[in-house]
Amino acid sequence: MNQPKFVLVSVQHHKSPDAAQWPDNWKNFLANKPNSVKAIEQKNCTEESVFLIELHNELLTFCEFVVWCKQFQIPVQVQFLEESPVWLKIPPDAKSTD
Repeated sequence: MNQPKFVLVSVQHHKSPDAAQWPDNWKNFLANKPNSVKAIEQKNCTEESVFLIELHNELLTFCEFVVWCKQFQIPVQVQFLEESPVWLKIPPDAKSTD
C-alpha cells in the first residue's frame, strides 16, 4: 500500500464492551461531539456512525476522533485508503449525503 490519503472510520456503537450501557454511551457520544468532528461529519459522513477523514488536512481531527471514541468506550474500525471511496446509492435516486 502506498501512503494512505483517507481513513474510513466505522463507529461500532452497538459493540460497546458493556452491552447494557452502550445506548447511554452512544447518546453521550453523539451529544458531545468535538467541533472538529462536527466539521468532518457535515462534509464526509455517510451516516451517523461512518466517517471519511482526509489525512492530509485532518490528521489531528482523526486523532481527536479516536480519543473521543475511547472516552465514551465506543469501539471503532479503521480502514486506510489510498483514494476516496466511490459510494453506490441503492436505489440510485436515494437522497444524497453530499
